[in-house]
Parts: sequence; C-alpha cells; structure tokens
Amino acid sequence: MSTSLGRHLNFWLGCAKLDQRGCSHCIMFHNLRKWGKNPFVLTPGAEATWNAPANLNKPAFWNVCNSSDFFWEAADPYRADAWEVMRASPRHTFHILTRRPERIAACLPPDFFNPQSAIRNPQFDHVLIGISISTQTELAKAAPFLKAVPGPKFLAAAPLLGFLDLRTHFGGASPLPAPGAPWAAGEGSGVRGGDSSPGTRHPALSFVVAQGELGPSASPTHPIWLHHLRDQCRGLGIPFNFDGWGEWSPLLTHEAAGLEDIPNALLATDGAMQRSLHPAAIVDFIQRRAQDCPVTMLRRGADETGRALDGRVYQEYPP
Repeated sequence: MSTSLGRHLNFWLGCAKLDQRGCSHCIMFHNLRKWGKNPFVLTPGAEATWNAPANLNKPAFWNVCNSSDFFWEAADPYRADAWEVMRASPRHTFHILTRRPERIAACLPPDFFNPQSAIRNPQFDHVLIGISISTQTELAKAAPFLKAVPGPKFLAAAPLLGFLDLRTHFGGASPLPAPGAPWAAGEGSGVRGGDSSPGTRHPALSFVVAQGELGPSASPTHPIWLHHLRDQCRGLGIPFNFDGWGEWSPLLTHEAAGLEDIPNALLATDGAMQRSLHPAAIVDFIQRRAQDCPVTMLRRGADETGRALDGRVYQEYPP
C-alpha cells in the first residue's frame, strides 16, 4: 500500500490478508511471490534500507512499508526501532498507510502525543498516518480510529471500489450524482472541470488520495466514484490526489478504433459488471442499468492507463 509520491521505505516485507474487499487482491502479495518471497512471512528490511533516511541529506517523501502494513502484528518487535528512524530524520516526510487502524493507538511511541492535551509531539510532525479503504463500509469502521490520531493524517481510497461519502465522518454536504447524470471522459464543466486546490487546511484530513486497483485480479474503478470523491474534497477544503487508474481505465469519447483486442467490460456505479461481448448481453445490461451510468472500461494495464482524470493530473497537498 502506498501513494505514488516519493521513495519506498520497507522496514519489513510481508503481510496477512484481512477480511476487506480492498485487501483481497492486494498487488503486494503478487509482487513478493514474483520476487521469490513468501508474502505471508515477515522479512526484515536490509540494513541499507533502515539507514536510507539518515544517509539522504536532501528532504524527501517516504512511503513507509508499502510492501507490508506498518501496524501488522508480526512487526511488533521491529516497530519501535522504525519509529526512532523516522524521529531522527525531521527533514523528511514519512507517510504511513494502514488497513489496521484499530491498532494505531496501541502502536504509537509512548511520547507520540500528550494524553492530557492531545497535542502531538513536534518530533513526529513530519510523520503522517493514513488509512487505506475501498468501500463505505470500510470507511465507517476505520474513520473513528483515524480521527483519534492527533496531528496530520490522510485518507487513501486505494483501491477505490465504490462510492465514498465523507460527510458523515468529516463534515460538510456533498450530494451524490443524480441518477443517469451524463459523464464524458476528458470533458467537464463547472465543479467537475474547475480548480480544486483548497486554500486552507481541513481540521481532520491533510489530504485524500484515490487510486484504481493493480494486479492480475484487479477490478475497475468507475469514473463517477472518482468525481464524487474529488468534488467532496473540494467542498470540504481537502487536497485531492489521484494516483492513477490502475489496470483499467474508461473508454474515452475520442477512441473509436484499434481497441478490439483489449479486454473490456461495462461497469455500473453500483459495481455490477458485464464482461460478455455478445451484443444482446451488452444491450440488456445497458437497458437494465441505465440509472447506474454504465461505462466501458478497458484493461490497458497500469503502464498505459495513466494518472489523468478528466484530462488533468491531481496532485494536491496542504499549503
């Protein structure tokens, strides 16, 4: 789990799968097998990895344990040393992303914050803790734990596999798109095509990042799910980042030929998919799912799908 920004800092490798939809096809397990490692067994990082932040004089962003989960139970014996590596490098910024938010509080250093004032120790102001979620159900379970962490933090919809409504947990009002609302790739007007750079910090979230799914078993991300999340961030004053479509991206309005050999599917906003290319099946799906805005998604591969949403790259961070 990681954002595309910055370097990777794997204090250890490996993880255990959770009963979460976004965890089912995690690319980390595929990658570690490809590298000849057992992804379910913890492998400590090399000494050079642990020393990398101290040896890099230029300030940098580090994605911590993107080939694991920083709060994985198996890593308990190593975590205190990892905290000290980050504490000793305040010139850098460290992003810790987890799917185990219920373990955050118990795994923080004893002096991470003042329990009376809930003010974070400034020695850790350069460490941002984020939760990775994919569905509204996962967000509902994880948000209270994230909100309890003092200081800067972030939310990663990675992979994004459905509508997310931030309002319940982070305030504001952002209506869902109207049923049947049109969507045109690469086009936009008003809030969908405008500038979303916020000018002030949100009190609960430093930024939000969204990403499609990676790996052999990846599911596609509907563009309206991304529009809805991006527009909520604009309304709430939260910087929005789009890290890429993953394996699948939508058929663009100007694409009409030369795509016959690319695997494709129709995807509705409720997550239903139609993979059959039989004309009758396609027509039937579109008619039955018209209110769910079915869109054609192409499996181009992560190297081809890119990071543009409506023709724009979103890479926003707090002022």
